[in-house]
Amino acid sequence: MDKCNNVNYFVMIKLTILTENGQRYSANRLGHEANQLGLATKLHNPLDALTPFTIRDQAPGMVAHRITGIYFDQNDLAYSIMRQQQGDFIFNSPQTLTMWRDKGMQLAQLANDEMKIVPTFALRGAVAPERLDQLESNCANFLDSPPDQLSYVVKSVRGCRGIGVNLLHGRNSLYSFLQTIWAIKDQRFLIQPYLPAQKEYRLFFVRNRLVAALVKQCNGKDFRNNMGRSGATANAPKSTLPAEMVTKSLAAFARTNALYGACDLLQYGDQYYLLEINLVPGFEQMETLSSCNIAKEILLDALDQYKNLN
Repeated sequence: MDKCNNVNYFVMIKLTILTENGQRYSANRLGHEANQLGLATKLHNPLDALTPFTIRDQAPGMVAHRITGIYFDQNDLAYSIMRQQQGDFIFNSPQTLTMWRDKGMQLAQLANDEMKIVPTFALRGAVAPERLDQLESNCANFLDSPPDQLSYVVKSVRGCRGIGVNLLHGRNSLYSFLQTIWAIKDQRFLIQPYLPAQKEYRLFFVRNRLVAALVKQCNGKDFRNNMGRSGATANAPKSTLPAEMVTKSLAAFARTNALYGACDLLQYGDQYYLLEINLVPGFEQMETLSSCNIAKEILLDALDQYKNLN
């Protein structure tokens, strides 16, 4: 009998959802769908708990890792690794999250990929004029724009929902900001030329399948253009998406070995650029606009993999 059609088999499986906020929509949706499938479910925040690394206190099950890592606290990864060592199936795995939740690490791994990426720079050390000259020259060549007309986006390597993203107009503003973060000894930022996007896309993948997508017409009221911010966001039926964009996004996502995640892209001119791969994506807007049961799609694939491991 197929275990994924056996309700009694599901009842034996325990699912722990790791989340910093038990009120978040996506964590609650996973919990609700898990209960509908008959799984025993609980929420846990390893960033606000006493973690017994050397004590095994439960039978193996599944763990949904829903912590983004924006606070640079690695205890959530340590907790997942501990559970993994005890026999639990973790999605997405701590190994995958370690390699991909930092935006700089993402871009380093995708640098030779077929998907176009906005030129991106990381600066460590003094903000020397020759370093700014090199950055300015590269950005001007990319945009075919005079250097004095450039704007820059400086974003945290662990930002989320547009928090930690800064728009700076011209070299002087960029220099001032970079001097500030150097002085406070926190240079965990990436620098990119600002591209005034026409549209932004989010493609949601589960394993090797595109399950839903959104598109947003950017209106310029908020430069960050995140799906939850300014602009009109709508469902994007798969048949309306450029085939090349979908194919290359799926190939980039496949590099992560994640169970699920979202690729964020922007359209600039007639080109599509990958902004980031989000392996802890929220999906409230995705479910609402697409009518796709994202939570159930994730859980069924997770259960299928868990079944194959057991």
